[in-house]
Amino acid sequence: MPNWIKIRTEYETTSISYRKIAEKYGVSFNTLKDRAKREGWAKSKEETQRKITTATLQKTVVKIAERESDRNARHIALIDMILDKAEKVVSEELNTHIDMFGNPHESPVIKVDTLEATMRIIERAQKGHRLALGLDKPIESNTKGQLDELKNIIQAGPVKRE
Repeated sequence: MPNWIKIRTEYETTSISYRKIAEKYGVSFNTLKDRAKREGWAKSKEETQRKITTATLQKTVVKIAERESDRNARHIALIDMILDKAEKVVSEELNTHIDMFGNPHESPVIKVDTLEATMRIIERAQKGHRLALGLDKPIESNTKGQLDELKNIIQAGPVKRE
């Protein structure tokens, strides 16, 4: 006696045809076809395939979201490293000067180009950080204003320290 539950389950969960499954389990094609029609296998198969597709899509979405989340975490870590380096450059540029012998000294002069480049790096890093966090709005910071203020101070002459 054929295992009709096994036969029906295989039919509903695969793409096998009535004819091939009848051959595989050694049952008459007409018997299988009549039973399938009487029990509504075709409709049940559609529902099962829909459930399989839905479950597959849900798992795929979760895996993609995890992968993207991991990527964003790596981006944020890289951006943090870039910002740390940029902050160090700005701090060193504002506080020290290396003489021609490689000795650090307190600096009365600030290199405009270095500060401008560093501020651009900081601004781009901030934008990248916001994108990685999913904050699509433009940065509402005063980076450009701060850069302009730094330019004005630098163009006014050497910074005197007390």
